[in-house]
Amino acid sequence: MARSKRDMMYSALPQINYAGYAAQARESQALSQSMNRVVSFAAKQSAYESEKAGTEYGAEKAPTPQQVKDALAEGIDLDEIMPGGGGDFTVFDRAAGKAALISVTNAVEAEARASISQLQREAYSNKTPIIEVQAEMRNIIDGYGASLAGISPSVAKKFNASMSIAGNTVINAHAKYLNTVQDKASKALAAATASNIIGLIPDIVNNPIIMTDNELVTANELLATQRQAIADLGFTNNDPAFITKQLKIFDDAVSEAKVGRIVDFVLLNPLANRKAM
Repeated sequence: MARSKRDMMYSALPQINYAGYAAQARESQALSQSMNRVVSFAAKQSAYESEKAGTEYGAEKAPTPQQVKDALAEGIDLDEIMPGGGGDFTVFDRAAGKAALISVTNAVEAEARASISQLQREAYSNKTPIIEVQAEMRNIIDGYGASLAGISPSVAKKFNASMSIAGNTVINAHAKYLNTVQDKASKALAAATASNIIGLIPDIVNNPIIMTDNELVTANELLATQRQAIADLGFTNNDPAFITKQLKIFDDAVSEAKVGRIVDFVLLNPLANRKAM
């Protein structure tokens, strides 16, 4: 069968090796991916080195709590004294700023806790009223919190929450301490008052009729009043043991005083007074 001119024309064209081109394309793609991995690794390594350097720089150059306070007092922008300048421009800047913030926060918290501990010691030693301790505690927390608020409001908020918990613990402990001190003082005063009352028993017994507040009262009436006064001291302090103990001492003292008065009466004129009894 005769070939057409068209067939003869196509047969004269050079043959293309598509398989070869496909292999070359695969090789090129593999090379490109390999290059991308190298570039990506280099970028990550560079970022790691920048972050490490920034972290070290930020920790080393972080301002002290006092420097932060001074800057705030002088109206200086805290970005000017913070490593990284408060910027978010490079990996180094971000790392430096983050490390400096952590360093400043830790230093401020350490100083705040030291101030709280000092307040607790002084309040304990001076028996400072609880309302004064609360006010001073608030000043400490607010003062240090203001230093952090100028750098990071969110960090300052966490700081205030944490320090408030620590402060409340100290305040509650001091309130309990003051209650204990007051309770001891109240009981000591009650014991001294009861002792003074009991000390008056011989005089009361030896004076059957006594003038008090422009009224004549018998010794027994006055003794009953004094006995109730001792009981009231115990009720005020919610101390049943005190009531039991002191009333027994009181009753024993009354009995002893009355026996003593009878003995003195008899011994004054044994013959006549014995018959009178």
